[in-house]
Amino acid sequence: MAMPDGMCLKHGFLMKHSLFFSLALTFFSQGSASAALSEKEFREPPMAARPAVLWTWLNGHVDRPQITRELEEMKAKGLRGAIIWDLGSIADPQKIIPAGPEFLGKESLGNIHHAMAEAQRLGLELGLVASSSWNAGGTWIKPEEGSKALLWSESSVEGPRSFSEVLPLPQKTTKLY
Repeated sequence: MAMPDGMCLKHGFLMKHSLFFSLALTFFSQGSASAALSEKEFREPPMAARPAVLWTWLNGHVDRPQITRELEEMKAKGLRGAIIWDLGSIADPQKIIPAGPEFLGKESLGNIHHAMAEAQRLGLELGLVASSSWNAGGTWIKPEEGSKALLWSESSVEGPRSFSEVLPLPQKTTKLY
């Protein structure tokens, strides 16, 4: 994905500061350790102790080769993984970042599945913010476009054993939240 002049500098600035914030947050959230780390653990911390980043997909405008490159860089830099956040640009009057596919539409899901496969290949964790952009609330958001309910279903399984049954779908609701 080609970026207009000056965007790489801004993107790099944001990435560096995001990484710094993630590292600081990880450091301060650890509290005081009850046991001393070995030199090996300090130099090669387990994945659970490494920071992850909030990975912004601005306007959903991503391409699969770039997804792969960015995940490989996260792995190379020792990160644990990322949380994808499909974020619409509300302050882009010159339309520098073009609109990508509709969030959770067929192409968007293809990009997310590609990121999942690449993260698994690299041994990285991957999460997804369950809303696109700023539509979690505000007077400008119509109820039918706002946050929805998270639905689930349950199945009890005795184990250990192989499980290949079809899981039940959650009950549907028409209520807006």
